[in-house]
Amino acid sequence: MSNYSNQIPPELAAHLQREADALLAKNPHWRADPEKAAAELRQLRKDLMDHYGYSAAEVDFIPNHRNIDVARDALAFRKQQVEAKKQQDAAARKKSEHDAVERKRLGTKDMKEKLAKARGNFGARAEIIADALERE
Repeated sequence: MSNYSNQIPPELAAHLQREADALLAKNPHWRADPEKAAAELRQLRKDLMDHYGYSAAEVDFIPNHRNIDVARDALAFRKQQVEAKKQQDAAARKKSEHDAVERKRLGTKDMKEKLAKARGNFGARAEIIADALERE
């Protein structure tokens, strides 16, 4: 985290420094790995701008560390929702594929039964085969 004292009034600089310290206290892994912290904050900044319409200036000046916690939670929830939707879609595709195979299997079984019943009646057998081909 940067030192704010040269950029803004002393009272505000002190407040922002306390907030930066509080943010690091809540996220000790950031203090241990500043590169990871910078990467996470860059991603948070991008996500806030992309998903919530924040401007760069608004994201760069969040005066309370709790707002960052809320943003992180909201974005984590958003990611969970996206992942859950992907899993639901994958399950639906798998079920759809299974259902298609099952319909084809049942259709083939049904067609074989109909063909067996129509043995000797070539016109009826031709219609059964034509119907089966149209369904595919």
